[in-house]
Amino acid sequence: MGAIQQMLLTGKGRTTINVAIAANTSNYTLTASAQGGYSAGKTDIILTVNAGIYVWSSATGTPAMTLTGFAAGDTLNVVNLGRIMGCGGKGGGHNGTSAVAAVAGGNAISLGFAATIDNTNASAYIGGGGGGGGRADCIVKTLTFWTPGGGGAGGGAGGDWFQTNGSVIVGGAGGGIGASGSDGTAIASPMSMSAGGGGRIFPGVGGAAVLNGTSGPFGLGGGSGGSGASYTQVSGAGGSGSAAGGDAGVVPISGGVNGAGGGGGGWGASGGIGYGNAAQTSGAAGGKAVNLNGNGITWVSGNTTRVYGVVS
Repeated sequence: MGAIQQMLLTGKGRTTINVAIAANTSNYTLTASAQGGYSAGKTDIILTVNAGIYVWSSATGTPAMTLTGFAAGDTLNVVNLGRIMGCGGKGGGHNGTSAVAAVAGGNAISLGFAATIDNTNASAYIGGGGGGGGRADCIVKTLTFWTPGGGGAGGGAGGDWFQTNGSVIVGGAGGGIGASGSDGTAIASPMSMSAGGGGRIFPGVGGAAVLNGTSGPFGLGGGSGGSGASYTQVSGAGGSGSAAGGDAGVVPISGGVNGAGGGGGGWGASGGIGYGNAAQTSGAAGGKAVNLNGNGITWVSGNTTRVYGVVS
């Protein structure tokens, strides 16, 4: 897991355990009771994420960092010098069988005990995953199609497009750690497009909005949120930093044959709305920076400048 432990015996029967995350790590879990030298109720744990290190999540249902296994009387201090990032949600679209909704972003940290967190280092970031952008529901004569939404910050994939020939055009992939997401794909015949993927860059710039016929119908990947795809109207831009994904251009329900997907949310932010001539769909919610699970938190110097997403 790339973690290094050091144990120190201190006065009054207490033990201090220092744990350092020294390599890029996904889905990290620290269980206090499993640490060597742990004494229930008499242990002070200091967890340090080293400078330049990424602690990231590979799935929206799994936090990037889970802290658990403590007893009353223990203490927990987290010193973040790196980047802790939740997983971004996938944009809405179609999976080849049915239309699918945008997916909510995942949490960055899950607390199982009260903690003090030091995020004062100028290069330290904590961010929940961005929510996926909403799809557009459109009708051309008797054919229904779904213009997909962008992926959320934290590696959310862009939404997929279902072609009339029965195949699926897969959305742009989410970016790896420190990288932008990939652009979507456009194919002329039968006409189709997919949305851009979200990146894993803090704070990151979202993918730009697109308009079919000018900048292409496919969504663009971003360093944070990816943009939605376009069918003759402007799509939603991906959210930059901790901003929400942009809404697509508004189309009246009784309007012409057009639609576009919403942009994926920035870190900890919701995805934008997708608008079509048949219906509109909302983007999904962003993930939490810290899921307290009923526990308390203290921020060193009160500094939450680079904490993106809800703490609750």
